[in-house]
Amino acid sequence: LGWKDRFSADTFTKRQEQYGRRFHTESVDTPQVVVNGEVEFVGIDEARARKEIAKAAVRQAGQVELKAQGNAVAIRAQSLPAEAAGSEVILAVTETNLDTDVRRGENSGHKLRHTGVARTFLVVGRAEAAAGGAGFTGTVPLFVDPEWKRENLKVVVFVQDRTSRRIWTVGTVRL
Repeated sequence: LGWKDRFSADTFTKRQEQYGRRFHTESVDTPQVVVNGEVEFVGIDEARARKEIAKAAVRQAGQVELKAQGNAVAIRAQSLPAEAAGSEVILAVTETNLDTDVRRGENSGHKLRHTGVARTFLVVGRAEAAAGGAGFTGTVPLFVDPEWKRENLKVVVFVQDRTSRRIWTVGTVRL
């Protein structure tokens, strides 16, 4: 590309490669959009993104309640269907209002504006079988880099099936 994406990380690359294998693509595009683990396309297709996200939102099962507590977040995922047991509970800290001045490559001379940049992305647990379904409860400590602007941070937690990659439910909270 002629420049290094300062927000890239091996974790993100590996996840994108997993989706490439899941969808049997020869290569993955950035920005890549994957909706609910079921469809994949190039991120510049805004109309398709809106359509697929709306379709997936109707199919959401269960709910995630989050409560920010200083540098920790309390998570309660509940009302998940029984087949969600064993699914990963994934936490991301995102930051918005970020810019990149691109000096080389195809975007040379442009300023890229970023919304929802993943700063932290980790599996924090697994949904467990519960009466009539599955759920997860826990409090997770958060790493917040002093360079990040706290007023622009959000915690996103979602429950994702380990095999199909379907996302059962998602919740967000501002720090």
